[in-house]
Amino acid sequence: MVERPAVRVSVEPAATWSATGPSAERALTIARSFADVLPGNPSAFAIAVEEYSSEHTGLGTGTQLALAVARAASQSLGLAPSTVELARALGRGARSGLGTHGFERGGFLVDGGKGPSTAVAPLIAWHPFPDDWRVLLIIPRRGQGEHGTRERDAFDCLAGRDMSPTTSELARLVLLEMLPSLLEHDLPAFGDALYEFNRGSGKMFEPWQGGVYAHESTAAVVDWLRKKGIKATGQSSWGPTVFAIAEEGRLRTAMEDLRRDRVSIDSEIVLTKAAASGAHVEIS
Repeated sequence: MVERPAVRVSVEPAATWSATGPSAERALTIARSFADVLPGNPSAFAIAVEEYSSEHTGLGTGTQLALAVARAASQSLGLAPSTVELARALGRGARSGLGTHGFERGGFLVDGGKGPSTAVAPLIAWHPFPDDWRVLLIIPRRGQGEHGTRERDAFDCLAGRDMSPTTSELARLVLLEMLPSLLEHDLPAFGDALYEFNRGSGKMFEPWQGGVYAHESTAAVVDWLRKKGIKATGQSSWGPTVFAIAEEGRLRTAMEDLRRDRVSIDSEIVLTKAAASGAHVEIS
């Protein structure tokens, strides 16, 4: 989980439904749906989306917006459901529990996958991310990763295949390489494991993406970063966002070089850090 881009919303009971700000209509739809399952069925909410990033860029902002709206709506009525309960009520976490657990805790997380009757995948590992490691995000202003029907079709198709060799290798990378190197503060080893994990995940979805990454431009940025010596890089979720993890000085140099070499034309470049905690709620 990262500090930026962030999601920030305010919600209060109101006489009529309203929403303002980026993706206001989506926030309004979420709130209306959530109100149907709240005790007492409150009449309406006024919602203000104060900060929100682009959708379908591989940053999980949709889940964070949904949970933020639901958490704020609940607290405005004096209710305190757990984050997992909110996710179940909203139908979130259909494939991954990381967005749900990350909303609650921040940090570096590993979920255990979903069983046949599991609503939200259980959290099996959590650790604070090293404070001196920074995260660079390269977010194209145009283009989106797979979502909606095509995303569901991809997962439905994979469900009918034997993916055990791939998932076993991904689990080995996480449990025997990525987590130990994180705890030992070994950035080169962590970077190699993360890069291999990311490519292994991408290979599973080649029929839908057309390659290991969502776009040729994504692959070009990842390759450019690796040649610059930044090992911890890859595509975030379905992309097209590219991430890189390194010390702040190295990433600031990479930002300057990206612009100079015109590798990331028409992209937003964000230097951020891992979120040390989960969502913060203020009651006024």
